[in-house]
Amino acid sequence: MPHHRKKTSVIGDSVEDVAEYIVQHNVKNILVLVGAGISVAAGIPDFRSPNTGIYAQLEKYNLDEPSDAFSIDLLREHPHIFYSIAQEMDLWPGRYKPTRVHHFIKLLADKGLLLRCCTQNIDGLEGAAGLSAEHIVEAHGSFRTSSCIDCHLPYDTATNKKEAFDGLISRCPECGGIVKPDVVFFGEQLPPQFFEVLVRDTQSADMVMILGTSLQVHPFAALPHRVRLGVPRIVINRERVGGRVFHFPTDMEPAPSSSSDAASSDGGREGGTSTSSSDGMTQYGEFERPALLRDLFFPGDCQEVVLELAKAMGLEEELAAGRRIFGII
Repeated sequence: MPHHRKKTSVIGDSVEDVAEYIVQHNVKNILVLVGAGISVAAGIPDFRSPNTGIYAQLEKYNLDEPSDAFSIDLLREHPHIFYSIAQEMDLWPGRYKPTRVHHFIKLLADKGLLLRCCTQNIDGLEGAAGLSAEHIVEAHGSFRTSSCIDCHLPYDTATNKKEAFDGLISRCPECGGIVKPDVVFFGEQLPPQFFEVLVRDTQSADMVMILGTSLQVHPFAALPHRVRLGVPRIVINRERVGGRVFHFPTDMEPAPSSSSDAASSDGGREGGTSTSSSDGMTQYGEFERPALLRDLFFPGDCQEVVLELAKAMGLEEELAAGRRIFGII
């Protein structure tokens, strides 16, 4: 009788395995979660990279913390700091072009495979790639629109940009409040659409793809943990992220325990814990390795990994054609 190797992964360990899983399991509701790493190839720096990231470039402002540049309290007191940074970043529509990853996400939508793209990015490149508003949730807002921080009256984006480059602080014509691009600052509420993703989309998704994000900002970082048990989670990033929320085939296996041996065959139930982090999330290091893994990690440049995945899915030519529309070879 032939010996069959014990299955240890729901999905396998290669881009070909991912493509095969999508076909064999009739995947139609992929939840895509993206961060700044997918826009670096467009020329936009990410936030956290040493020396080159946006936070690293804010030292000249002598802030207590780099994130203070996006604090609503600091904006009220010293709006010129944010507007100086905004002028340097110039994330208003028109300057940057979508990357291969953006076009790949649009292709997923065209093929009826995309449930939603929830992005941490404020550059608006998902929409610039042609993704419909129905498919995009901008968790941290964007520069596409502007409004008053007090009465929330919409403000013309082109005027906001022009005034910023003229060294002016845009003011609301109704109440005189400060106007800013509709980027979510620390201290502001995330848009209601994000919480629909958190509550509904995580339960509807039949696959999750996580690209170019450090998963360090909550509540966005909670999304991968909220998806149903057994649903594959594909992480594409230069570095491993998420701590032990994820269990990848390439991870070093911990010593066996009775609870991990008894993990369910649907991809493993994360172990419980008696403690929680300050934001209410379970500590990353307290999850136990399941018997059957549902997570897969592809380290490296997300632009290159996505190209390999597109090839495996038979979408390479269509991906290239979409990029040619934007004059990108």
